[in-house]
Amino acid sequence: MNKVILTGRLVNDNWKPFKSEKGQALPFVIALFEQANKTNFIEITCFNKLAEHVMKYVKKGDLLEVVGKLHNAKFSSKNNETIYKTEIIAKNITFLTKSKSNIQPISKETNSENNEKDIFGIDFFEDEEN
Repeated sequence: MNKVILTGRLVNDNWKPFKSEKGQALPFVIALFEQANKTNFIEITCFNKLAEHVMKYVKKGDLLEVVGKLHNAKFSSKNNETIYKTEIIAKNITFLTKSKSNIQPISKETNSENNEKDIFGIDFFEDEEN
């Protein structure tokens, strides 16, 4: 089984989507804070509708939970050097940062104490076709 679940903060929101064989691809990086003095930076790639939702709703510093699979790639650089790349291919992203905008979540958690609905915890899934 190849499944990865990570929670981290978006490092940058200067989006640079590109076309791929799976459709529109959006690479981005999240920071995982392990200890007070250690941070890991993980490359994430999402596709199509999931990529659109990330570009529309996520901002630098937002907390995300990413569920996906580990992917290793090998390619050649302009200097004909072999480059290896490890990334996470996102299948589900949950937006964990509370938002002050008027977005409507796909799923909402009900606060049992005062029966108000939170506007965070938005889940977006990659299309099952890809």
